[in-house]
Amino acid sequence: GVSSAASDVYKRQRVKAGLTGYAQVYGKYNTSFIDKLKLDLIYVSNYSILMDIHLIFLTLKIIFIKDSTEGV
Repeated sequence: GVSSAASDVYKRQRVKAGLTGYAQVYGKYNTSFIDKLKLDLIYVSNYSILMDIHLIFLTLKIIFIKDSTEGV
């Protein structure tokens, strides 16, 4: 319900924003707010420095390879 969604938004907002993110890499431009929130919560729940490094490389792929602009 609304309380659960508010709790999920709070969890996501507790994480400092960075240069890229799980939702930015695995989502698409038209991904809904709720789906982006779900992707961000996957990141928050599974955070590791290795995941960050992986996301940076995937972000570079999206930036520099034309066919990958819609996410992974």
